[in-house]
Order: sequence, then C-alpha cells, then structure tokens
Amino acid sequence: MRELRIYVSNIPGYSTEAVSEHLLGLLLGISKRIFAQINRSNDDGIAGFELSKKTVGIIGLGNIGLRFAQMMNFFGATVLTYNRTQKNNNFAKDVALNDLLTSSDIICITPSVNDQSRALINDNNCEVMKDGIVIIGSTWDIITETSLVKTIKEKKAIAAFDAALEGKQSISGELKKVFDELITGNKLFLTPHSAYNTVEAGIRQLDICVSNIEHFLKGSPHNIVG
Repeated sequence: MRELRIYVSNIPGYSTEAVSEHLLGLLLGISKRIFAQINRSNDDGIAGFELSKKTVGIIGLGNIGLRFAQMMNFFGATVLTYNRTQKNNNFAKDVALNDLLTSSDIICITPSVNDQSRALINDNNCEVMKDGIVIIGSTWDIITETSLVKTIKEKKAIAAFDAALEGKQSISGELKKVFDELITGNKLFLTPHSAYNTVEAGIRQLDICVSNIEHFLKGSPHNIVG
C-alpha cells in the first residue's frame, strides 16, 4: 500500500479528556449516589463514599487510562495499574492483574478490545475482587457479561459503562433479563457510547484530520496505521 502512496492515518488522542471526564462522572455518580437519587424528594438513608484513600485499579494505561490515573491521584486515591507493557510514572504502581483485582476498591477498564484484552476479567479471576467493588469502563468485552453479573450479585458490586450500544444490544435471552433487572435495581448503569462527544473533542478531531491531510500533501504523512 505504501508503495502506491496509499496511507491510512488515525486521529489519536482527540477524546482523551472527554472520555476521562466521563469515567470520572460515572464514578462520582455511583460513589455519591447521584444516579440512584436523581429526582427523589427524600434521601434513602444509604451513604455514599469518598474517593480519598481508596485504591483505584486501572486496567489499560493508554492516553485515557493515564489521564484517569492522574485524576484519581488528585483525589488522594492510591492508584494501581495493569498494562500489557510496563509504564513507570510517579503517581501509579504497576502490578500484576490478580493483585489489582484483589486490592482495588474501584476498577476502571479502559483498554481497546483485541485478542489480548477480550475476556481479561472472567468467571475465574473475578472471584478475587473485594465485596462492594465498583467497576467502571469505557470499553465492553474486557469483562465478560457472565462475570459482570456474577460480580454484581455475589460481591454486591455496582458497575457503570459507556458501552451500551455494542454491549447491551448484543445480549439476548435470560442474560438480557438479568441485565434489565440490574439496571432497574440501580446496580448497573450504561451510557450510549457518548463519552467522546464533547464540543472540544469534535474540534480536536477535525484539527487532527486536517493536519493529517496537510502532512501528507507536504510528503511527510503522520499518524500512520496502515
């Protein structure tokens, strides 16, 4: 393809801030019980929790995972990370996946879905998670549907994902019924893959696209993926 001067470029990093802030919103919606109490006239008496001094495990330390780690560090949380390649930084500690699942009060799932990451969390290793674990994510299929249900039911977990379109719509039969019950019971929250959708991210997307074209016309294509 390159011999024919046909290049494929991507638009990296345009939604890093948007998705990271969305993940923070999902976490605060659960931790401060915002989702469960919207439009209620009375407090139901169930206390939320603070992020300070909690242990937050982040799976996938790309641009989004790294930015979310910085946010959690600002809140005073201890940040653990698991990534295919080790990435040393001064505000998070790289650990083995099992150690992250065992130690974390909150787990954030951010890696892209591929053969290495798909079903990374499954029926076998989800058993080591803490009771009351909170799970949030910007991608689907890293944790299997059955292990997510198992964790919510057996560990009294609460989960939130920006993955409804490619996630929930692919579920059918008895499993869909269970998911609907978890959503109705304020145990599972889904947004329709909208985390990237901010005015600023849209502008960055166009700017990077134009820059890709300009670099190609100047004979120095960049952000090449194929």
